[in-house]
Amino acid sequence: CHANGTIAVAAMHDLSLAARFADRMIVLADGGVVADGPPHDVLTAALLRRVYGVDAEIMESTGGVLHVTPLRSASPDMEPVRLVHP
Repeated sequence: CHANGTIAVAAMHDLSLAARFADRMIVLADGGVVADGPPHDVLTAALLRRVYGVDAEIMESTGGVLHVTPLRSASPDMEPVRLVHP
């Protein structure tokens, strides 16, 4: 709760669930931070392709909740992951 300074940290692999409840998401790969910010800024098809090697569809429900659906593995010629904070 922001009002009293309480913070909860959770590690989730279900990105749709994380986006539903998180104010902020941090995506990690290769021991570093790849993306950090609100779910709507962090969860992009390009990021999921780079980090997880999958093509994905990201849709927003009428209530503003993001839903991530993996479609297929990305091609092997994808760009390497670049860390935001080394």
